[in-house]
Amino acid sequence: TLQSHYSSKVFHSKIDRSEDEETLIQIFITYVENMEYDLAERFILKEMENNPRSYYLKYHYVNFLYQKTKDYKEASRICNEVLTAPMIGEEIKIKYSEAMSNIMLLSTPPNYEQAEQYFRKIEKVDTDDINLHVGRYYIRWSTSEKLKSYNDPFQEMARKSNYKELAQKGAS
Repeated sequence: TLQSHYSSKVFHSKIDRSEDEETLIQIFITYVENMEYDLAERFILKEMENNPRSYYLKYHYVNFLYQKTKDYKEASRICNEVLTAPMIGEEIKIKYSEAMSNIMLLSTPPNYEQAEQYFRKIEKVDTDDINLHVGRYYIRWSTSEKLKSYNDPFQEMARKSNYKELAQKGAS
């Protein structure tokens, strides 16, 4: 469920929030858990309009967009808007970089190269959960590279070297 995703250690937001914002998110999550996605989206958009500087509300909306509605384009737009905003804290940058990396991986086909720029930002946070998340990303990318093949022997040699390097990053 959306609630369990938000409460997982990797994605649990440490973004500053008020008690009111926490209550609003609980209402939003209730709509989502009841599969009332249209009501959930209208509710969160209205609350974001009332609280335009709430990175916490935006963060939950971004997660909703890429998990439930598969609107990766809008989720990316909001993340980029936040990540390029002046004077945002490091924790906010990390949380939104985390979201962007997931959006890139969920797109079809996954955009590993673009996701890497966001993973580089979050891998600076040295926690077991983040390290596991980053390691899985590199292993997944390595596996994707390993499944490719090229007729050109130089491209094939580069591919093999690349997937081994990515696997090593994932294992470390």
